[in-house]
Amino acid sequence: MNPLGPLRLAARAGRSARYEHLAEQLALHARTEEEVLYPVAVLVGDTLRARFPKD
Repeated sequence: MNPLGPLRLAARAGRSARYEHLAEQLALHARTEEEVLYPVAVLVGDTLRARFPKD
C-alpha cells in the first residue's frame, strides 16, 4: 500500500469524493516524480558531466 492509502481509505469512509480525488492526484504526482522526473534529472546530470568533465 502506498503512503497515501490511509488518506484514500479515510476519504472513502467519510464519503468525501473531494479528498479521495486529492489522494489519487497526490499518488499520481508521486509516481510521476519517481518514474519520470528523477530518471530525467539523473540523465541530465550524466550528460552534463560527460560534456563538461572536471579536470
